[in-house]
Amino acid sequence: ASCSWDGTVRLWCLETAKSLQVLSAGSHSVRGVAFSPCGAFLATTGLDGSVWMWDVCTGSRLRSFLGHARAANSASFSPNGKLLVSAGDDWTVRVWDIFGGTHVESTRLEEDSRALCCSVVQDDELDRATVLVGTSHGGVHVWRLSENTADHSWPAHAAAVNAICHCAADATFVTASSDKTLKKWSGQWQEVLTFCGHTGAVNGACVCPLGRRLVSASDDFTCRVWDYATGACLLDMRHHTNIVLCAAFSPDGGCVASGGRDGAVVVWAADTGEVVQALPRHSDWVTGVAFLGDGSALLSASWDFTARLWDLNLASFVALAGHSGALTGVQAAPSGTRAYTTSMDGTLRIWELPSARCLSVVTAHADPTNGLALSHSGGMLATCSDAGRVSVWDAAEGRQLVCLTGHSDTVLQCHYAPDSSRVVSVSHDGSVRLWDVPRRLRAAAHGRAVTGVAALPSRSAADPPRAADGVLASCSVDGSVKVWTADGRTAVLAVHAGGAANACAFTPGGDGVAAGCEDGTVVLWDLAGQ
Repeated sequence: ASCSWDGTVRLWCLETAKSLQVLSAGSHSVRGVAFSPCGAFLATTGLDGSVWMWDVCTGSRLRSFLGHARAANSASFSPNGKLLVSAGDDWTVRVWDIFGGTHVESTRLEEDSRALCCSVVQDDELDRATVLVGTSHGGVHVWRLSENTADHSWPAHAAAVNAICHCAADATFVTASSDKTLKKWSGQWQEVLTFCGHTGAVNGACVCPLGRRLVSASDDFTCRVWDYATGACLLDMRHHTNIVLCAAFSPDGGCVASGGRDGAVVVWAADTGEVVQALPRHSDWVTGVAFLGDGSALLSASWDFTARLWDLNLASFVALAGHSGALTGVQAAPSGTRAYTTSMDGTLRIWELPSARCLSVVTAHADPTNGLALSHSGGMLATCSDAGRVSVWDAAEGRQLVCLTGHSDTVLQCHYAPDSSRVVSVSHDGSVRLWDVPRRLRAAAHGRAVTGVAALPSRSAADPPRAADGVLASCSVDGSVKVWTADGRTAVLAVHAGGAANACAFTPGGDGVAAGCEDGTVVLWDLAGQ
């Protein structure tokens, strides 16, 4: 199949070089064309942002996928034929369900970086598809996503699930619910234990770093400390005069900080429950607390529109002010040099610590943003909203990587799995959802626009080893052709085609790479001999 600026797509017989069929895509030029793995469908992308799917046998148009705000440049089917990926001038790469005709998810590139080409390959080791994207800025983006769009869901509690936390020591999770219980789950999401005793909804939970104890915060005005292995209640503490909304262990597990609707932030001993510090109150509810570094500093977030950075040695604070709505969450980067806050004003703010200077304001959601979670490396963060959405962001740049949809009600909290490959979210709809989080890797691949990307074909374990370590290829209008390692960080081969290169592909055996050039030549390199 070929596509043209004249708005047509032609199907050709390779044996006779005769045109079999001409498909009319309207008055706008057609930028890209791709066959489905089974060969029954054809996808086209247009200058007007259209993405269409055609029946190859009849030439009829089956579906239109609407979403790109500018020209759609390239399309590629997933190896199982269920998903279609499109890349556009609107800085986005979008994933579509070809049978339902629905938009599944999308990722956004950096500002003014147009997505010119894309390719999808199966990653057998991770059981995920990998999307390769070439950009107008010369970058290649590697984006991993699940073949089934990353969503597992089950009814965890009889009422709303208000909070979730994980235990790094044994890779288990805890959910807290309005049904007055907490539940412990295995890494395979089998229920292990139920913690019973609260007489009101449970709003927050945290497992101590060593994995021995669990603290919970409840509507019954109390915090409870539990034995994490047996579920026995060790302490039942009433340090607040109103509903307790949040609690967190210090890094050494020796103290707990809690906050509630009375505006108080209380630091108390995890073993005895004795109050260590009662800090000056916020003027409204305290919705989040988080220790920094060695535990000598603490962050708190409040409905008074501010967060506070506390020096616990001096009992003094610096205010992080700027939100125009109540704060719903606060987290600190592992380095302790940055803080992140979310608010009912729909924004995510990134702060420099200890100066409390606001570095960036991001419109995270069109509706109230309810909380956030940092990946364990601090490189990504997730936010959740009243509309049932979870968004994943580049923590350094505040750029949205993907938006995950599926909950039918407000998402109250989210949390990263220990390996940061998944996000867990909890909702008013009573469900817990586990999402495979797309990981996008970036390589500064070329000096000018990237015009082609390719990946080695899938192979079985019985196939002979390939000659090259590289599994990704890219080419550019600067004439360069490069072969990359799987993580997109190391170029194992860099050659020059002699002129602008428009497309690239691996040989079926994986021992060669070819480039098609603007001067009409095709160049083939032997990867074994380079």
